[in-house]
Amino acid sequence: MKRFVCLGLVLTGCVVNAPPPNNGTATNAAPAPTENTAATTTPATNGGTTTTGATTTPATAGGTTTPATTGGTTTPATNGGTTTPATNGGTTNTTSTTLATDVKPAAYADTPEPTEAPKDQKSSVADGRPKAFKAGEPMAFWVWQDAKGTRWHVRTTSKSQMHRFHGSIVAEGDLKSAKATKAEWGDRVKTSGKRASFDFYTDGGSDGFDFDVAGNGCVKFYLSIDGKPMPEHINLGKDQAHPEKGYFKLCN
Repeated sequence: MKRFVCLGLVLTGCVVNAPPPNNGTATNAAPAPTENTAATTTPATNGGTTTTGATTTPATAGGTTTPATTGGTTTPATNGGTTTPATNGGTTNTTSTTLATDVKPAAYADTPEPTEAPKDQKSSVADGRPKAFKAGEPMAFWVWQDAKGTRWHVRTTSKSQMHRFHGSIVAEGDLKSAKATKAEWGDRVKTSGKRASFDFYTDGGSDGFDFDVAGNGCVKFYLSIDGKPMPEHINLGKDQAHPEKGYFKLCN
């Protein structure tokens, strides 16, 4: 409380007793706010979980998450979105894509040859049994001849998954015989004149057929796996050469 002292009967002046100055120091001053320097994480709005440690832009619709830029960890979006990896030492958990074909045995179906002309190659490329051929090798065709076109062999392999192998061979000379390597595939290899067609399934082993051609003539091959030609999975002869196309002709 301020005290006023007046001198004399007549109010001629008052002295105000005020508290002493505080040398410029404020009393009861509020403390300075503390700055929060921690990184801010905006939550993902539709899939995509992020962890703290760096600022992360939220996932947009579809689950796409922008990565942490300074050592942050980004967990992939869970709503079908894609995740861009962290750019500065961050760890990204990604999921691999399995290209399973889910092939199941079905009734025999003939595979007609393409209308385009086959690619010509010398039959010598198919001389001798392929060096790496054995049952249980990864998905592939293996084709070779014993003695200049008189006896031919077509084999298929798969390692751990069932695949459909189908197609045809057409001889320019007389096709003397075409026989499956397994009795159960007897109805899966069919001959008509100079043509033999096949359609069977290999699951973790080896299958195939052998055929003979009279006159040492040319042979056209049309080989498909799971519904499409895959020349990179066709091995010819002891050196396992690959044809340019799945439809090719070997001539002496």
